[in-house]
Amino acid sequence: MENILKEKLKNRYRLKTETELNRMVHEIQQGTISRSYWSAIITKMYNEEHSEILNKKIREKVELDKRLIKTSGRKSSSERSKANSDILYSDLQKIILDFQLTTHESYIQKFTRVFKEVDGDRNGIVDEAEFRQLIAKMRIPTNEENIQTLLQTIDPYDNQKISYSECISLFSSVRCEDKE
Repeated sequence: MENILKEKLKNRYRLKTETELNRMVHEIQQGTISRSYWSAIITKMYNEEHSEILNKKIREKVELDKRLIKTSGRKSSSERSKANSDILYSDLQKIILDFQLTTHESYIQKFTRVFKEVDGDRNGIVDEAEFRQLIAKMRIPTNEENIQTLLQTIDPYDNQKISYSECISLFSSVRCEDKE
């Protein structure tokens, strides 16, 4: 998040020095972040579906904060800036981390179920044919060349023994690389 924020600030304030940009990032991290920045961060980090979900969660939090400010009757400077679509940076981080945890747990549950389906002898190890079934059942978009690359990465000596944890590690790195 910090790097994306800094990149956005650098694009907006082209004449600022590195030190000034770092100070701006630090100030935002200690206070609120405007919608233009949090929205850009979400768009850069996530696919369209996940961006929509996160944007909705953040907007809900902003609206809740607005209602709380309105009912309390007092407004600090950070509360006045939140009257727009600003959110505390710490709240943004929490929303994103909670979302990541939830999606990771969901992915692991689905992956575990599918891995058990393709692991014919139920020993926690798959061979190349079962690995190919796993890719197909997980609907991982790929072609034969990419499958060969994945196989070379995960089973470089072609010993036909690919563990559950090796698959998890490989697919999480593939998923991360796909977004970048």
